[in-house]
Amino acid sequence: MTGEVAVLHRIVHVLFLALCLMAVHPAAAVASASRVDEAGVLFDQAPGFDGELIEVSGYSRTQDSLRSTEAADDFAVYDADGWSVETVYLVAGGNCDQPGCDRGPSRFVNLKIVPDERGRPAATPVCSLENAPATFPATPFGAVFPSAAVNFPAPCALPPGRYWIVAQFVEHERFDAHTRLGHSSYLYAFPQETVAVGSPGLFRYSFGYAADPICPEWEWVGRCFEASVLRSEPEKVDYAFRIAGRRGRTPGEVEFSLTATPHDPERPDACDGTPRIEAAPGDRLNLCYRLSNRSGSDLSVHELTGTAPATAESFEQHLGLAQTWQINRVVTVEDQPQIVSSWTARDARPGYVWNDRVAAQYLDLSQSESARRGVSFLQLPFAIDFFGAPSRVVCMMENGYLYVIPHDNPVYCRESTLPAQPLPAVLPTAEPAILPSWLDLAPGPTAASATYFDVVGSEPGQRQLVFEWRDYARYQAGGIEPGTITFEVKIDEASGAITFLYKDMLFADSLSPAGDHGQWAAVGLQQDAGHALQYSYREPSLTDGKAIRWQPTVPRSYSASASLQIDLGAPRLALETAALQASAPAGGSTRQTLRLANQGDRPLRWNLDEIPAAASARPAPAAASEAGLPPVPAYALTVSNPRLQPELVSTDLAAQGDGVEVILSPAEFAYQEGSAAFWPYVGGAFLGNDFSRLYLLDIVGALSVVDTASGARSTVAERILPRIGQPLYPWFAGLAWDDVAQTLYASGWMLDPDDEDGLRSRLYRIDPVAGTAEAVGDVQNDVEFAFVAVDTDGQMYAVDLHTDVLLRVDKATGAYEVVGPLGEDFPWYDGLLDPRDRYPGPGAGLAFDPSTRTLWFWSSPDFNMFTPDDPGLYTIDTHTGTATRVSPYSSAIANVLAFAIAVPYGDCARPGEVPWLSFATGGDVTAAGAAAEVAIDFDAGGLAPGRYTAKLCIDSNDPQHRYRPVAVPVDFTVTGTDADIFASGFDEQR
Repeated sequence: MTGEVAVLHRIVHVLFLALCLMAVHPAAAVASASRVDEAGVLFDQAPGFDGELIEVSGYSRTQDSLRSTEAADDFAVYDADGWSVETVYLVAGGNCDQPGCDRGPSRFVNLKIVPDERGRPAATPVCSLENAPATFPATPFGAVFPSAAVNFPAPCALPPGRYWIVAQFVEHERFDAHTRLGHSSYLYAFPQETVAVGSPGLFRYSFGYAADPICPEWEWVGRCFEASVLRSEPEKVDYAFRIAGRRGRTPGEVEFSLTATPHDPERPDACDGTPRIEAAPGDRLNLCYRLSNRSGSDLSVHELTGTAPATAESFEQHLGLAQTWQINRVVTVEDQPQIVSSWTARDARPGYVWNDRVAAQYLDLSQSESARRGVSFLQLPFAIDFFGAPSRVVCMMENGYLYVIPHDNPVYCRESTLPAQPLPAVLPTAEPAILPSWLDLAPGPTAASATYFDVVGSEPGQRQLVFEWRDYARYQAGGIEPGTITFEVKIDEASGAITFLYKDMLFADSLSPAGDHGQWAAVGLQQDAGHALQYSYREPSLTDGKAIRWQPTVPRSYSASASLQIDLGAPRLALETAALQASAPAGGSTRQTLRLANQGDRPLRWNLDEIPAAASARPAPAAASEAGLPPVPAYALTVSNPRLQPELVSTDLAAQGDGVEVILSPAEFAYQEGSAAFWPYVGGAFLGNDFSRLYLLDIVGALSVVDTASGARSTVAERILPRIGQPLYPWFAGLAWDDVAQTLYASGWMLDPDDEDGLRSRLYRIDPVAGTAEAVGDVQNDVEFAFVAVDTDGQMYAVDLHTDVLLRVDKATGAYEVVGPLGEDFPWYDGLLDPRDRYPGPGAGLAFDPSTRTLWFWSSPDFNMFTPDDPGLYTIDTHTGTATRVSPYSSAIANVLAFAIAVPYGDCARPGEVPWLSFATGGDVTAAGAAAEVAIDFDAGGLAPGRYTAKLCIDSNDPQHRYRPVAVPVDFTVTGTDADIFASGFDEQR
């Protein structure tokens, strides 16, 4: 292919419709760009002659994508009430580069309306459409200028301002780069005498096409094609388009629905339910939240609140006009007849715009009698709204910034040195921060050198907060330099504006001019560790007398609520046969009838002689114990150094470390090797007798569950509670199942508001399905209990690793009493940087064996942070608190992060075969209000005369027996001799 042909293909084709125009209208048409009063037309940039078609095509195939191009042109909204844009018309054409092929443009368009940003389209659109269908030919400019009409499914609401139309036809047909055959679409560009609005039309290759070095970024279209007639006067070239709609902005809306289906692990994204559902307490429901955008704006920031989820969830997701998005959450039904949720969607995060050309008066607080000097932690007289979040607490740091604390809890204000990269940055006390001049500073040599704070004004709503850093010197390793700088921050109560004022930013020391006027500083506002607005970073931009005003921006917000009605009900298992008694002569048989009823209002599903899930779990080994203890099967999560990757194992606690069975290899468990963000697990628990799913809690509150048969791990919740403050709390320390209350508990630590360096233990109830937690109460007297366990009577115990004692805990209040000392010095980790950065050392755990009511404690070294006096497995006397070592620490098992005992609760704890007992059916569904009968056969064949006992176990969906089957005692007497021989059967009674 010749270069001339290639150039002709890349640029413009002579406008076929312009030739038609010349034939029909010999006189040249007059082009214009204006607001017009014609009904429905808001902006008109009518085409003129002498124009050309510019290829504006986005190719859907990856191999063609480098050829993708975009076009943009600007317009202005002058009406004070704004516009509601409904339709955009683009004068367009198409070609397939084949003989006899004369086609229109693609019928699908990517269209965006974006604000102007310094003469170019901004990155974030106000409204956008992807693959939007276009009508062609539309004729707003007559048949001779055919147009593609693109309709917004909901009006695009535009306040007054300058905007850009950004257009790209979507080509779904194949393009052959070698033969250059294939479909492509064009927009009509033409020269005007005067460009009516702002800028000429723009053009760019979306991906910076390597073969076309011209215009990889936005450029005047006339400059992008060497052989084009448009190139002679590129400053006059525009695209032909029309905007239609209505003046004024009708408030938009979002459509929100909430439906539910029964929870099915195979259908996590199910959304085909209804807003009303039948359910029983304890049932798990899959809630589908679905939001449709009819607001007139693209939406990107979302918040979901209500009774489910119990805590607010915030997330970011771009949602264009008419687009729909859904999220699913699994909840456990309690006794609530309905769930009410609200969804708030915004077009942007709350933010600020800065202006560094404002006049502002500097206040010298060192001369103020009311100003406070040498301040750090400050409780403000009124709340400041920082990035949309209210706060009444700040930390004024000597390094030239303010922490904005997003809560009222006590914090320890800690300095942070300037990061090695621009904002945002990770800060040690709080992520939100006001940064007028963040660099390494220290009080200077002058008498006035200090931080100052004052409130200017006394009328509520008209006050100002003023924070001044006066005469601060830069800090060096050898001490401070003699030169100083002075600057301050003002926060206006009425407007929420934040102003940085710089009185003297010249250090005038031995290092000057380096570092003067902000050359070594970070300047801006930070919302969190992922979002910040930066004015400058290591630039000498802070001249003496300068002021930077940060004005809050309020995003457009749309809210909707929906409710789910729950028809509460439940099956209720009632045994009409409380016990079975039968007798038969040796070699004979007999039959009894087991009668049960459903006294509830939902179908009762029941099974006889089986325990769901436990039977399918991988059995833990039951090796003989040298100490003569019965087997205590357990699962443990371990980690070894230096790999730092968890490994799930099953073992027998009473076997002195022998018989360890590795279930899950380290490579399969979801941890990054050598990760600096390694957060150890602190607790494990089974729910009731379901040993197929081991629940794990880590120190920051992430709840997950591991399938003990396959090793598959899934996340229940990233955080069961939001973490606040710095260091971030709560920190969690233990996990325990209470089979009496059918409740999962966790222990954790919070800051003690009465002691700056103290912690306070706290007890939590956890919903293992929803992944949420609620606090039970605080433990007083600075007791830092860690691991928790609950016995078969529902009594909770905890170990306080600070004082090495056993505690008896009230589950309702968190109050405790000391049982007694453990008699050993067990490990806990004390923070190296902060006295409150302490938590129980992973490598320990507490659990009950329900069959013997034995309390087990497992202790092992933790990555060389500490070494207990005598690591190993212990039993603890719940009457005295004394810990007795049963077996030493086994090298076969690495450091223990969490463990749980797999011994069942209740009378049906150890199922087994009973050869003399059988039944006709193993399970059924009994309707509400109905009863069922099961024939139970007793066979004395092969049995010696005597008395035989067993238990039948009935598992059901009755919420009252969700985790433990109901036991029916069975007594069978075989006659034939006078001897009363006792023989063991299924679950022998003693």
